[in-house]
Amino acid sequence: MPGVSEISLHTENLREDIDDFVRAKVHDLAERKQFLPSIESDIQNFLMEGADGMFLWVSLVLQELSKSDTINELRGKLKALPTTLSDVYQKILNTINPKYALTARKALQCIVYAARPMTLNELKVAISVTPQHTSISSLQEDVPMEIKGFLIQIFGPLIKLHDDESVHLVHQSAKDFLTDEGREFLSVSNTPISLQEAHIQLAVACLLYLLFDDFKESDAGRYQSFPEKYTFLDYAAMYWVYHTRLAALKDQRDNLWPLFQELVQSGLKLDLAYQLLLCSQAETYEHTPPLQVAAHLGLAEFVFQLLQHGAEVNEIGGKYRNALHAGLLSSNEAVDRLLLESAAAAVPDRVMMKLLLDAATPHSYSQEQLHSQYGRSSRVTASWSMVQLQVDPIVAAAVGNWQNSREILEQLFSWNNHIEVSNAVLLAAVANEESGK
Repeated sequence: MPGVSEISLHTENLREDIDDFVRAKVHDLAERKQFLPSIESDIQNFLMEGADGMFLWVSLVLQELSKSDTINELRGKLKALPTTLSDVYQKILNTINPKYALTARKALQCIVYAARPMTLNELKVAISVTPQHTSISSLQEDVPMEIKGFLIQIFGPLIKLHDDESVHLVHQSAKDFLTDEGREFLSVSNTPISLQEAHIQLAVACLLYLLFDDFKESDAGRYQSFPEKYTFLDYAAMYWVYHTRLAALKDQRDNLWPLFQELVQSGLKLDLAYQLLLCSQAETYEHTPPLQVAAHLGLAEFVFQLLQHGAEVNEIGGKYRNALHAGLLSSNEAVDRLLLESAAAAVPDRVMMKLLLDAATPHSYSQEQLHSQYGRSSRVTASWSMVQLQVDPIVAAAVGNWQNSREILEQLFSWNNHIEVSNAVLLAAVANEESGK
């Protein structure tokens, strides 16, 4: 095709291409370092013999050789050349200065496990923020002054920058090496890094930033107008939930719940974070109670903690009718069960509590099964009348039942013929692709 370079997949042609690449790059290096022709020839031979079809291996090794200050140092590196890409990556990690081991570990966590590639400015915040920082000004004193040079100094050819200043690993094989080759952790200066630890660190960084004193208003547009100042706000607001979910939250209550609790107590800061997450405008955003926020986001552990601290399941107001409605939208069974158990706690009837739990579970109960479990006793009708505040979300849950919503609705109407078809019920029906009609 015109204007498109062709790359041959034939082994012999590939070898010729690599040999040409080696000759050109080594010649450039020899001119810069003023090598003798014999040294240039030795380097070419070593690289041509060791390349084994890997352009990337050649590039990485050349970058390492270019750091040599003397001929003896260069010859030593040639004799100890890593023979595979994995060996090259391991050598880079092993040579990281212990002084930067902790920073390197945090940076790799971000580069490998971030929800999307971070920019240089985002990365320098993510690797620097600690609980001691309470504002952007206090953080500025601890971030690397020249982050690009700092990262190159630590990782060398292991990373690359795109035109938008986002930071990436040099190649997919580098990510495979760090995450897939039978490794349950990364190793930087013999310090293990687990997947869970990475997401905890990223979730903590996001929450700490959202708690900064700089954010004194809930109008997201006010801060979005100055992205050069609030460089980490977009990432923190959009992805703190993503990292929190992947941090195996149940086992990390001490790490993350206190931060979320502080966000809840601040009020407007949670509003700001949630507004940004929903991409809402300030004039259309409505303050949403924390339990509704946690339920909608599917954060079961935070829902549990909020309920333990006295949050009301039936609190009206905000984006959703109540927390049960918000939970139904999350499609998180653990959240639904927590909320329904809390709603049913005041009902002195085990049959009704079972109904509450079953109605919001995406199972395939038939009408016959409902009859056999609940019957048509006056006890059920009486229990139903005691929980009028829960009627709407229960009907919405029934409508969302993925197989037998019609049968379950008929059963519910037989128990209570005063059920209204609300927006929440219609929304649940629309979301039910199998039987919502």
